[in-house]
Amino acid sequence: MIRRLRKGTTSIELNNKFGTDSVNGENTEIELAGKRAIFRTTLKPCNSNQKDDIDRFYEDSDYGLESITIIDGQIREKLVQFMETYPQIEELSVELIYTSTKSYVADFVPIENDGILLNF
Repeated sequence: MIRRLRKGTTSIELNNKFGTDSVNGENTEIELAGKRAIFRTTLKPCNSNQKDDIDRFYEDSDYGLESITIIDGQIREKLVQFMETYPQIEELSVELIYTSTKSYVADFVPIENDGILLNF
């Protein structure tokens, strides 16, 4: 079962050991797979700077991704609602799609008024 969290774009911050890289994400969704929820978004750089950052993320094995921050009230509201609707969820996976799919297991933390933090 897949639920769309946002069809359009949203700003995503990739927090890594070097700092923070921002990129747009689109088609953000959540899928229930047994006792696991899969949070998925397609990375969509909007300029050459974002493209360079994402290319480095995908090519550098020492990138050191620590967390992802998304400030988007719609995504937060729908994600919280999904997690509350399915209390059997034991694990949250995050899939980032660009030239290939990178997957991580994360802890979900609501932040600020309308943000989420995905810690790895």
